[in-house]
Amino acid sequence: VEPYLGTYAWGPGTDERFEVEWFERRSAITIERAGGVSRMLIHRAGHEFSPAGARHARVRFEVAEGRAVRVAVEWAGSEVVGTRV
Repeated sequence: VEPYLGTYAWGPGTDERFEVEWFERRSAITIERAGGVSRMLIHRAGHEFSPAGARHARVRFEVAEGRAVRVAVEWAGSEVVGTRV
């Protein structure tokens, strides 16, 4: 879990960020777009997850040297790639 936690940006704006955090009460990692709703992530395989309630969406982390450096969020034919800040 620890390698994924952090902030990922895909642009310069404060609303162009994802926060990946640990939700202790549910023992799950979550993802939230700035100003959005936090969604628990369901593990699929390797470094790939889906947000709870959105099985068609994919959240894929690129991990280097034991730490996520990028996250790609794909849904409805669109993809946003954020780099860890």
